[in-house]
Amino acid sequence: MVLSKRPLVKNTKSTKHYMQQHSLILFDSAIMFPKTRDSYIGYLNKFQDFFLLKSYDSLFEIDPKKLQEILEIKNNMLDIQNKFKM
Repeated sequence: MVLSKRPLVKNTKSTKHYMQQHSLILFDSAIMFPKTRDSYIGYLNKFQDFFLLKSYDSLFEIDPKKLQEILEIKNNMLDIQNKFKM
């Protein structure tokens, strides 16, 4: 197994678990800038928490059409939240 050389999350207790996820290793290797990586990981963490996903790799187990529906639901919820902030 290939592991990333840099931590993907700030929480060192869970770093080992995250580092073993193949999808994050590939994701991390494609991003050149640390700030961008941190931002994207933050959004992924929020997405994972909101939809109660066990791991990032579990995203690949979801049917693409179902994943599209999930993303549309999330976007609609964000639109509604933004309207109430005005």
